[in-house]
Amino acid sequence: MRKKRTVSVGGYFTVEASLVLPVVIASIVFIIYVLLYWYDRCLMDQDTAMLAMQAVIREQGTLEETGREVRAWKERNMTDKYVGWQMGELVLTQGRGRIKASREGKLVTDHSLWQARSSYENRILHPAAFLRLCRRWG
Repeated sequence: MRKKRTVSVGGYFTVEASLVLPVVIASIVFIIYVLLYWYDRCLMDQDTAMLAMQAVIREQGTLEETGREVRAWKERNMTDKYVGWQMGELVLTQGRGRIKASREGKLVTDHSLWQARSSYENRILHPAAFLRLCRRWG
């Protein structure tokens, strides 16, 4: 009778798992962070564009009054849909017939890599100027 030689592989599996498993878990956590960042950044861009449009629509003459109107509209109509995102204040600036809305935000971490800034600028068109533009094209 012949003896069969067998090699125990139990130790190899433990070493492989201790090397591969942390890399896999770290990769999954990194992907989750990246997806949260992109989701929240896209939402912030969309909301900033909507607020810039509302600033143009509700333009009252002074920037403070316009800012109050836009913030009140935001409180009434926009829900907080961000996931793990810390939003900065809305900053409105006005000049040369335009209103610019900008904000900053960051993913709730200690690292500065996960920060984003969004700004949109819209032209203020009064009804008479808008009608003149339409007649010129028509």
